[in-house]
Amino acid sequence: MNKVHVLTGLLIVLLALCLGFDNVDVAALDAAATDYSPLGAQDKEQLRQMLAELDLQPEFLNFERDWDLSTYGKSPWHLAALQNAYQGLNQLGHIRALCAEATDQQGLAELLNHFSYIAWNLPDAMLLYADAKKHYQQRFASSVKRPKDIFGFYESSMQQLVPTFAETFSL
Repeated sequence: MNKVHVLTGLLIVLLALCLGFDNVDVAALDAAATDYSPLGAQDKEQLRQMLAELDLQPEFLNFERDWDLSTYGKSPWHLAALQNAYQGLNQLGHIRALCAEATDQQGLAELLNHFSYIAWNLPDAMLLYADAKKHYQQRFASSVKRPKDIFGFYESSMQQLVPTFAETFSL
């Protein structure tokens, strides 16, 4: 397991601890419902008609929208949303569905899993989350003996993330 995967798992665990996850099942949810699309069927038809009035096709909405043509630091998820308008709508609909389903620990874990996919292009971090959660629960149990020890545990855990954040968000 490489450093990015370990740190991704750590980030998911820390977020999960902050949100109070417990006993998250690692099985994947079914595909998101299509009724969460930002544009409904009528809206898409209206858009198609508006484009047709200008002698344009819906696929004409697919064009380079990024002022910087390099892909450095850009996730495939974001590039796909920028370059293909309808795919971007589907992606937003999927996020909306995950948000709507995030009413319990499993749903919140799936939402965080999807966000890690967007950020680091990891197809499924749920197993990483489960492994990291177990590791940090064991570390927590062995290092936190008094309430004030929680701060040291949290600080040392966050310090492990600093290099990854520095690499991720700097040029």
